[in-house]
Amino acid sequence: MATVRRVNAATHFLNVDVEVVSRSPLTSLVAALGRRVLVHYVGPIPGGHAVYFSLASAHGRSADSVAQRLATLISKLAPPERKLWRLARSRTFDVGFQGGLTPFNHQLALSARTIAQLSRLWVRVAFATYGARMKLARTGKQRPALGAA
Repeated sequence: MATVRRVNAATHFLNVDVEVVSRSPLTSLVAALGRRVLVHYVGPIPGGHAVYFSLASAHGRSADSVAQRLATLISKLAPPERKLWRLARSRTFDVGFQGGLTPFNHQLALSARTIAQLSRLWVRVAFATYGARMKLARTGKQRPALGAA
């Protein structure tokens, strides 16, 4: 019988993903951000266009500092790309967490400065928590933690 061991048992911040949905193509927005972002997807979606990206150098940073850096990059866009940003149907900063077995509760605080930056960009902020994962020691297969749906 395989034994179960915890994998990365503590809840922790992963990254901030930016999701933009528009009626217009967003390739010039991505090009303007350049190598400072890691593009997960840019292209057509049903009913329009979307881009999903994150900060290229986010490792080891806090959610607050990553959100501030992304907001700064977007606020410095040239007028044509700023117009694309403003006219988008939705603009979301998705703060992601890997759920763990500890601690019992986990809290994130964004600074007043970050909230002010985001509000000037008309950004919706979402929080995503991914369930804790367990790994079977013998098979290496992952499965949801006990009690998870």
